[in-house]
Amino acid sequence: MTNLIENIEEERFNNNDEEFNLKKFTKKLKELSENYEDYLSGKKTLKMNNNEVKYFGTQMYECAIIQPKKETQEIKPNKSSIIGSIVGYLNNILSLRIENSSDDSERNYNINLPDLFPKLKSLEIFQCDLNDFYDLHKFIPKLTHLTLDSCKMKNFKDVFLDGSLTNKIKSFTCTHNFINFFDESLKSLQEIENLDLHSNKITEITGMNYINIKNLNTLNLSFNQISSVSQIYMFLGYIKELNLSGNRLTSTKGLTKLYSLEKLDISENKITSIKEITALRKIPNLFDLKIALNPCTKREEHRAQTFLVLKSLIYLDNKTISKKEQEETENGRAKKNEAKTKGNGKNEAK
Repeated sequence: MTNLIENIEEERFNNNDEEFNLKKFTKKLKELSENYEDYLSGKKTLKMNNNEVKYFGTQMYECAIIQPKKETQEIKPNKSSIIGSIVGYLNNILSLRIENSSDDSERNYNINLPDLFPKLKSLEIFQCDLNDFYDLHKFIPKLTHLTLDSCKMKNFKDVFLDGSLTNKIKSFTCTHNFINFFDESLKSLQEIENLDLHSNKITEITGMNYINIKNLNTLNLSFNQISSVSQIYMFLGYIKELNLSGNRLTSTKGLTKLYSLEKLDISENKITSIKEITALRKIPNLFDLKIALNPCTKREEHRAQTFLVLKSLIYLDNKTISKKEQEETENGRAKKNEAKTKGNGKNEAK
């Protein structure tokens, strides 16, 4: 490939095809060649826009695909060899990010991912119309990581259909869309470990029973419109990390039964009583808690009160306990134990 790039740069290449931008695609070939090992291992994610993906997906059928090799290859520089070389690299890419082109003059229909990226494991699509991707639902079972950001999605069926076609996705991010409920298509996520649905329009957690929670460790539902999670323990029995910040919660009811929880973010909600926070003491391994920007945090002593009751807590709003808070907490525990001792003494006297 290095030989091909050098030949392109040294020769004055006569290009009569206006659609083929020699300078642009030589730059793409260079990028692929120089970072190939990282792309092959998945250490780096290849970034392309939807117009590029469509173009190479169309041209690959009209040229001989040249698979990348370490040894020098004598290849005559022309449109077919350049496109064939680029497609050869793309055929081996593991991680891809597709962004919407700034050129709105060309609509992108029938972008065929399976043929162009047969080895792909991680796919990120940003600000694109999913209708432009041909048979995307058939391609998804090959993936382990999928991100769909700002794609104007209204429901999960846009991607997973009726949920009958299971996949091996372990991490699914669907953010800045218009999802407002959980539907049965989520049954297809049989091996999901990390689920990020922040910045959607979800109002309630009913329907979460469709999610296979056996391997689910992390769930992000921040910046939705959820007002109650009283039944959440019925769906998330094994969850370790939960983000509910930026919602409309007034109570922690339901959260207190998530006994495997280790990290919880309920900041930027509408919780007015500190008792709702101290009720979380029932979660034995909770060590990281975020409650900032709730009405109950306006009083300065809320931190000492929280540390006093939640004995497993290490971080509160990203900060460990201060020396002053430590003293206040110890004094509070001493008074609590003293009152308990006096109470036991009175009972014995009776």
